[in-house]
Amino acid sequence: MPITRFATIEFDGDHEVTTVHFSGGVKAWTGGNDEWFFGPILHRGKPALAGVLRQSELRSEISQMKLVPIVYERRTSIDGATSVMWKTADPIKVGDHLTATDVWGTISTNLKQSRLDRFLERSPNASREEIVSVLGRSSPEERFSDYISDSLRCIDICIGAICSYYNEQLISFLVKGRRIGERSSSVADLPFIANVHSFFLHLGSARDYLAALIAHRCGLSETVDAMSRLIPKLSPAAISDDMILRHLLEIGYLATKDGSSSVKAAGWLENVSKIRNELIHKRPFGSHQDEKYGQIEAAGESEGRCKFRKPIHVNSRSTSDTLDFISEIYRNTTRLFGNLAIASGYEAKIPIINRKDIIRFSKQTGKPAQ
Repeated sequence: MPITRFATIEFDGDHEVTTVHFSGGVKAWTGGNDEWFFGPILHRGKPALAGVLRQSELRSEISQMKLVPIVYERRTSIDGATSVMWKTADPIKVGDHLTATDVWGTISTNLKQSRLDRFLERSPNASREEIVSVLGRSSPEERFSDYISDSLRCIDICIGAICSYYNEQLISFLVKGRRIGERSSSVADLPFIANVHSFFLHLGSARDYLAALIAHRCGLSETVDAMSRLIPKLSPAAISDDMILRHLLEIGYLATKDGSSSVKAAGWLENVSKIRNELIHKRPFGSHQDEKYGQIEAAGESEGRCKFRKPIHVNSRSTSDTLDFISEIYRNTTRLFGNLAIASGYEAKIPIINRKDIIRFSKQTGKPAQ
């Protein structure tokens, strides 16, 4: 039977929206020119956005609600195609917009460019095919730096999805008129559970790619591809020879065992590995009774201010809230990897391309879709 009915697909015009996600499921949007809206809050019994506020006024509201910023979301739509970028609200340095995700990606790019520059010095008349072939033969340091960046970006995406779930649940609870402390669950929890699981999977990937990079820097076997395989092979001498290992020792994430020359994980690195092991290898998040139901709570003293809460059970105890718990791990992770990128000794400056860096330029055209 032939198709006889058609409907044109419509989409919004090109636009860009920046959002800040806070703990408890609260979000803030910027309208430009220091104009901010935030919500949801209860206004006349219904969820609403509050605005227009200056940034200083928004900070005051969020402070009174005892909330903290977690992640920025930048949503860009061009010609009907929408892209979303997530970025931690806790940059490596105060006043610097760069994050650990950005810096490790830049390190990989710089390592590749340095390798290409050396090749072009030896072969200034190399063909396009030869250049493409050289670029395809990446070094272990390039690959592992890139893999760390990719894993950290996946963590950004997971934390963004978890924040969005909290915001949706907060709005839903307010729409349904649920009372403070009234517990509820729904099938909307399933993607949330999957994103919590994915968060810890990608956290483990970033940790193990870091271990593989360290192993390469220390001249260890390529089979050392995880932190659990790296640490037993380390010695105090190896730590003193590598800047990344020295930093981990200085901040208490590695330690030497008393009366021996062996090394062990310590501090936050040891604790977060135990948490990940429980939620990945011992049981899935959401399987404990404490984790099945969410509820809303008052946020601060002002009327109509609420936040969403969903417990998590770790190490035989229930913590206050899943997002608070995970966002603290997220901050520690991005801060650690940012500082390790700086300590690594690799070039982390963003490259600036000028005319002499463009080897060739070509334009390809084709027929439009019919």
